[in-house]
Amino acid sequence: MNQISQGHTLAISNGNFVLELDFEPFNISFSRPTLNKSIGNGVEFFNGHLSAKFFRGKESMQPLLEFLRLHSYNGKVGQ
Repeated sequence: MNQISQGHTLAISNGNFVLELDFEPFNISFSRPTLNKSIGNGVEFFNGHLSAKFFRGKESMQPLLEFLRLHSYNGKVGQ
């Protein structure tokens, strides 16, 4: 990704440029809401989706356990 300086951004801000974002790479791995109650509740839907993937089995929890073992909170290191 190329960085754009603040001066360059201000110089072109008065032009007719349109910011275009490509979110297609994210669409492949994430499911989409299909129930009417999920529409408009994206954060809750996304949280449920990630939780379901995370708690599938012991193997899926291993990265979290390793992360917690490496870090400490209030001076206590995870065992």
